[in-house]
Amino acid sequence: MLLKMSSFLISDKTLNRILTFIGKKWNFYDNVKLKRQFWDDFGYKELSDKEKESLNNMSNDEETDFILNKIGFVFKEINTEAVNQRYNEKSKTKPFKFQYEECDIFQAYNHLRCLTYQMNEGNIPETETYKFLQEIENLLAVQIANETKEVKNAEWEAE
Repeated sequence: MLLKMSSFLISDKTLNRILTFIGKKWNFYDNVKLKRQFWDDFGYKELSDKEKESLNNMSNDEETDFILNKIGFVFKEINTEAVNQRYNEKSKTKPFKFQYEECDIFQAYNHLRCLTYQMNEGNIPETETYKFLQEIENLLAVQIANETKEVKNAEWEAE
């Protein structure tokens, strides 16, 4: 018998920490495809024409925060849908406002693990957004592992 844990909506603070780290601090290992997917697929495509036009009058920081707000709402919508599927509910997604929350790679990784776990309901794991978040989670884990002294000191090739 498979025991299923409860599912819940992550807090805005948790989501803000994830977005702050991924959107403002992490270099994505210079992975251009992931950066484009994060900003374009989850951010810019969610903007109305009027919002896109308003970006012209924003500083880079204001534009980044504006887009992170859109991305955060997308992630929050999917988290809400996962909980709805888990409990057969029809809750609406609550508003989201991005706010900078200091976060290091370790905390971002754990928060992201929490988010993907909470999204692991119904058909959500089959969505592109879920798969994307898992890809980011995996890259964070690799980066964390590569920075440990054990990995740095380990042999690359055995003879």
